[in-house]
Amino acid sequence: MAIDTIPAPPLDESSLVAAVRASAPDVRAVVLAGSWARGVADASSDVDLVVVWSAPHRALQVGSLDGRLVEALYLPADRLAEVPGHRATLAGARPLYDPDGIARAWLHAVNQRLADPPAWTTELAYSRFELTQALRTMEWIATSDPDTLVLLRGHWVTELMTYWFRRHRIWAPTLRRQLGVLAAEDPEAHALLTGCLQAREPQNIVNRCREAWTAIVGGDGTALEPFASSPPSPLEELR
Repeated sequence: MAIDTIPAPPLDESSLVAAVRASAPDVRAVVLAGSWARGVADASSDVDLVVVWSAPHRALQVGSLDGRLVEALYLPADRLAEVPGHRATLAGARPLYDPDGIARAWLHAVNQRLADPPAWTTELAYSRFELTQALRTMEWIATSDPDTLVLLRGHWVTELMTYWFRRHRIWAPTLRRQLGVLAAEDPEAHALLTGCLQAREPQNIVNRCREAWTAIVGGDGTALEPFASSPPSPLEELR
């Protein structure tokens, strides 16, 4: 028997845009992505945003607004062309705030690439940089927001697995098959990711995820661009 999902209440887009614009200076555009953009969100769905700003660095901000988890990826306006399109995230994406048309132009270019993509094995869904930024965000919220940490941990492990599969040019259609392939091909990576998912205490979650990142991606992140020195304010403070 099919289990009906609970319909999602309407999303207050104007309040969402206002909160994001108040969270950081020089916000150029706000794009709604993910399940809300595709029209398939339910009551448990988080809100995925891409925020274009004038700052020279990227940042990943996780917060909540009106009881919903909000994940916002901040991208520098002058480097948008360097950002690869992620089909699952950007399918149906649409600007909520875009006075200069910068987001519409970027989405048009991304959609063209997705319509006729290069070999999928040549691009990583998430880059080393983005995985590192997300890990630093988990470290940042570990002591202040453990519930959000657990939700972000699930997204991060999924993307780290995607990174592993794309780097090794292996394809598996479902998460269950991915776990089986990973266990057979790289038992150490499988054990590390399992340990990350099974950790319970916030600091232990961060420690296990950092071990997985170091083993699978490599390095300690110190050679990458630093995390935003002044991260956007948490959205829950901006109601």
